[in-house]
Amino acid sequence: MWSGQAPDPLLGLGWGSVIHTWWVFLVDTVSSDEASQSQSAEPLRSGGFPPSLRSKLTWRLLPVLTVGLGIGHLDRANIAFANLKMQDDLGLSKEDFAMAAGIFFIPYSLLQIPATHFLTQVGARRILAASLALQGILATATAFVNGPGLLVGVRFLLGIPEAVFFPGAAYFITRWFPDAERSRAAAIFQTFSALGVIVGNLIAGPLMQTADGMFGLAGWRWLFIVQGAPAVGIGAWLFHTLPDRPPEAHWLSHDELVLLTEQLTTGSEAVLSERPQMVELVLETLSRRQSYLLCTLQFYLLLTAYMLSFFLPTMVSGSASPIPSRPIPPRPTPPRPTPTHPATSQPI
Repeated sequence: MWSGQAPDPLLGLGWGSVIHTWWVFLVDTVSSDEASQSQSAEPLRSGGFPPSLRSKLTWRLLPVLTVGLGIGHLDRANIAFANLKMQDDLGLSKEDFAMAAGIFFIPYSLLQIPATHFLTQVGARRILAASLALQGILATATAFVNGPGLLVGVRFLLGIPEAVFFPGAAYFITRWFPDAERSRAAAIFQTFSALGVIVGNLIAGPLMQTADGMFGLAGWRWLFIVQGAPAVGIGAWLFHTLPDRPPEAHWLSHDELVLLTEQLTTGSEAVLSERPQMVELVLETLSRRQSYLLCTLQFYLLLTAYMLSFFLPTMVSGSASPIPSRPIPPRPTPPRPTPTHPATSQPI
């Protein structure tokens, strides 16, 4: 047990959900592999999607995207643990910390749609790799701020590359997974990103405690360095391993490439043919009150989630101090009855 570190009461729940999800995913993958082996003698058919191809796309493409999203969640949320020590070194008030935590979401919200449009013009692989590298540089630079103003500025800039990665990765998934497989791939991609926050909760306390004073840097500065720098390496990993388009994937056989291209092309043609109807559906959806109710519910759901993410360590740390004990007054002793003579009822 380390001193000064707030335990996370949600950590056990998070580990349980992740282990359960990993188990379901592995069972599904093993089942897919067995099915593919039993059907290996059959030719690939355009009417279905072979389990072997699904498994290959999943393991070749999703791990680096998932790790990238997880490190993004870690870099945006580790300020909550760093604040346990950083507030004294930088003289942060509660308002300063709230501003630094929340200003991240201004560029993150405003730039997602323009970033996705730019990504479709340049190429997903280059932009995703560059966004991860820039994210790692900015997250690491947070370790060297010396005041509230610089902290707020770096957090604002950090929202720019993070605004690129999530919608860009979602677009990349649509370029590789057909319609019938896309929801499964997106669910895996988003579910396992929670590992980033869980890993951050696990190592934040011991890291700040053991690295405090190393090379003259405080423990909270090492937290930003250790958890920020890996994003640069992940960006390089993504750039060298992810092909932009299926024809560039050397690990696809000719039959698999033909089948995947056919299914992706069929899905794209269906979307183009239904575009007028889609526009009408979008306008009809925007005219319904239920849509705004769901948006409101989603807004408050995210607001609550990020409030816990950013402020729970501080709240738990403040409540972890020992409660001062008050002296318990002695229990009053009832007076003993005076013994009397049984015959005269007079005191003896």
